[in-house]
Amino acid sequence: GETNALTVNAGTGNLTFNGAVGNTTQLGALTANSSGITRFNSTVNAASLTTDANGTTQLNGNITTPGTQSFGDAVQLNSAITLTTTDSEILFGNTINSETGETNALTVNAGTGNLTFNGSVGNTTQLGALTANSSGITRFNSTVNATTLTTDFGGTTQLNSNISTTGLQSFGDAVQLNSAVTLATSNSEILFGNTLDSETSEANALTVNTGTGNLTFSGAVGNTTQLDALTANSSGTTRFNSTVNAASLTTDSGGTTQLNGNITTLGTQNFSDAVQLNSAVTLATTDSEILFGNTINSETGETNALTVNAGTGNLTFNGAVGNTTQLGALTANSSGITRFNS
Repeated sequence: GETNALTVNAGTGNLTFNGAVGNTTQLGALTANSSGITRFNSTVNAASLTTDANGTTQLNGNITTPGTQSFGDAVQLNSAITLTTTDSEILFGNTINSETGETNALTVNAGTGNLTFNGSVGNTTQLGALTANSSGITRFNSTVNATTLTTDFGGTTQLNSNISTTGLQSFGDAVQLNSAVTLATSNSEILFGNTLDSETSEANALTVNTGTGNLTFSGAVGNTTQLDALTANSSGTTRFNSTVNAASLTTDSGGTTQLNGNITTLGTQNFSDAVQLNSAVTLATTDSEILFGNTINSETGETNALTVNAGTGNLTFNGAVGNTTQLGALTANSSGITRFNS
């Protein structure tokens, strides 16, 4: 009927919990202080969990707390792990890696609590699937290297460094760029299910590399705070399903870019791949060039209009326009040179 706290201080000595902690009756606050190795070889059920800043914590069982989980030291996953709180923060103050020779998954469930990854994730040994579920703020303050990355629908994910995965990256919540960021997969999709903005008062660049994987921007890009240069590299299908507001926009020469919202940039817009209009679209720059390096067509069965406003910037249509599916009204506004090269 009690919930009693436990504090363990081992100095440079190791701490080893071989059996389940709180499996019958939950512990109170569990504090593990060691600059050696702290091993949780089974499950933990406590009011909260705190490890100090030195040493390494090795996890080999799931951890459940109603309160906070704060890992001050480096964390090593010795198996697939799930960490869960009841609407309380989970904080990683240092690196997270899989055990050497393994690729272990991590699922983190914080309810309305925040999730903070201060150190690099997978910098030494790649993680398996990384799933971050929080309707609060999820912060990745350093690099991530995992097989996949998934964030849930609620809250906001703040990115402050590059993310590399062999598989899918799926951001279900709103994404905020706190610095210039590059996201890369090995021929797998990257999906933004919500809005994408820079941090307030900043204009941060985003480069997205998916190889043959698709790239989908479901929500508005830069609708609250403009992005800097946006570069979308995919030889699959790149979909802009809402508006875009960025300093510039560049797509590479492979695949197709599908447009379903207006695009506004201060600088150039360079579409190297084939463009498909899924609705009536307006593209606008502030006296900068708009370049279509390939074909432009309407979506099959539709006749969608295109308005292009470049101010004093040039307009260049290198590929055929409407050769597969006719466009609606095409309006080209430029006081520079407008070139139809096909």
